[in-house]
Amino acid sequence: MDAHTVIEEWEVSPFDGGFEGIDSLRSRGFSGAVEADGTWLFLEDGDPLAVRADIDEAPREGDIDAFEDGSGRTHEAPHPATAALAAMLTVDGDVRGQYFSDETPLSTVHETLSEGGFTGYVELSKNVLSGDYFVVYEDGKASYLGYLGPSGRLLTGEEAQSKAEGEVGIYDVVAVRLPAVELPEPAPEPNETAVVGAEGDETADTDEELETADTEAEAVEGSSDEHEAETTVGGEPTDDESEDTEVVEDDVDATDGQSADEGDSEPETAEIAETADADADDDDEEPTHAVPSVDPENSGDGTEEDTPPVVESGTESAVDAETRAEFDSDVASERETAVESGPEAGRHERAAGTDTDEAETESDKTEAETESDKTEAETDDEVETESEPSSNEAELEALREEFEAELSSLRSKVDALRSERDRLQQRIAELETGDAEEGSGAVSLSSMEAFEGTNLFIREDSRGDATLENAHDGSVDPEALAENLRIEYHTRFESEDATVEGTPFDSFLRSSIPYAFVEWLVTDLLFEIQSTGTEGSMRHLYDALPEIDRVGFDETIRVGDGQEGREVDFDIVARDRMGDPLVVANIDESRDPTRGESMGPLVTDASDVCEEHETLAAAFAVTSSFFEPDALSTAREATSGSLLSREKYRSYVKLARKNGFHLCLVESREESFHLTVPEL
Repeated sequence: MDAHTVIEEWEVSPFDGGFEGIDSLRSRGFSGAVEADGTWLFLEDGDPLAVRADIDEAPREGDIDAFEDGSGRTHEAPHPATAALAAMLTVDGDVRGQYFSDETPLSTVHETLSEGGFTGYVELSKNVLSGDYFVVYEDGKASYLGYLGPSGRLLTGEEAQSKAEGEVGIYDVVAVRLPAVELPEPAPEPNETAVVGAEGDETADTDEELETADTEAEAVEGSSDEHEAETTVGGEPTDDESEDTEVVEDDVDATDGQSADEGDSEPETAEIAETADADADDDDEEPTHAVPSVDPENSGDGTEEDTPPVVESGTESAVDAETRAEFDSDVASERETAVESGPEAGRHERAAGTDTDEAETESDKTEAETESDKTEAETDDEVETESEPSSNEAELEALREEFEAELSSLRSKVDALRSERDRLQQRIAELETGDAEEGSGAVSLSSMEAFEGTNLFIREDSRGDATLENAHDGSVDPEALAENLRIEYHTRFESEDATVEGTPFDSFLRSSIPYAFVEWLVTDLLFEIQSTGTEGSMRHLYDALPEIDRVGFDETIRVGDGQEGREVDFDIVARDRMGDPLVVANIDESRDPTRGESMGPLVTDASDVCEEHETLAAAFAVTSSFFEPDALSTAREATSGSLLSREKYRSYVKLARKNGFHLCLVESREESFHLTVPEL
């Protein structure tokens, strides 16, 4: 079974959403495939599995860009596991082993694969008449699927598991590694609410900073008046005081710049700073400096009424030694508090204009900036160093998955060897106890050996009751013929205790498709021709059916003489009492459609046999699936004859004026057979 067969029954819908449409499918847990311009994206429960192209002819890896602004179709899977199976069937998997379910049950392999985290599938389809069964594994998790009969009816879950574990046949263990799929993220739509929220958060942070700065300013100013906004010092400044004045003015400018960057949340503070600068310009004699308040309640509107009294620098009582000592002590406490509070507190402390910040020189600032640059460089190095372990972890993860897959393969091989060991030990025990199959007459055969050594014989219980000749004349009904007619088999081996791949021979033979076809050929086809009134147009086949005496499987017929002769093989050859061939047939038991290339050899071989044996009346092509259009065209070309011919026989390959055979195409459906060509 291929991916096309799995997908053809899925529900199809139009798709034109591009990557946004794919994102919508993922959000609702879509399982199936998206098709666009010959490229297929497989998804399971919204997760991308693989991107493949040309899945009908030569599957290969596809390009995800084919879905960008592309349109196509969605194929929705009836079960998530079928989507995974279809994706895996488009990839060339690694067959890890082939086992016979009667010797190595599915449950045994399932235990090994699930424990090993196996990814792939198990296909049970060879020598299985009821359908195809799959166990899909994804990291050891198994999902059971079954496709029953020619219609391919889907089974899932416990029902599929029970059915698969009860079947006898050959299954393959196939490991699959699906390529990783990276889907581009769709462009997000702008969100105004988020922007407003961010501004609100920034305003809240600004208010919090102002409150913190207010607290620090109160601690520095001590018992000074609550509404004091600035302090002006007059008099002739000393050298130290001049340096202080320059530093404080720089700090004021920095504070004003910081307030402007933070937005419009502190307009009143900016107004006070402007008022302080205006006062400084008005004083022509004495240099002054202003420190704006960081408390919004103390900011005022910048008028002269809110300006605090000025203290001249020459007055000793304004700044005495004791006051300065207390002020220095408060500043030291503020420094410790700033260190403990982190970088945010330090920033507000600088905004409050502490004594220590005013004393910093330009060289100190340069060293601080250098240290900051070093810190940023070290941080970048740390980020690069942290990215290296991530890459190493990815490589280690890939190696781990590879080792786990190899371990799973080795475990499967070990299980196969153990099963073979147990079988050989049982064989040795049987030989030692005298109960070996050779001693008891039991025979174990393959299906090919069983068919090659078997012939069927068409017999009646009584010649006085309904016979094929009576049915040909139209004097008996199907029920009467079925009661008197029997099909016997003769084998070239002891069939009583013989087994075919673990199944008793009699059960194997009577449940096989070749046996069922012979039964339909000699009991049902005669009456189908009669009921449709086509005895004349199907004359050669209709007259040959009562003459069938025995049927052989996998037989060879030699045509031609000497070195120019050759041997042609057929799955079924029906002969008369003299051993001349009457009907030949080839049977295709696979679930894949029968194509035109398989019809050509059948027509050629049957024509060669008919030229040697004019008794050949018909050649049949039997399929368990259906015939592709090119197969029907091949049959039509072989039976059309010349343009001016008026052939009175249906689907007739005419070789000479009085020699030819009917070419018939038959489909097997639900354990019954339907004549597709010719249409009766």
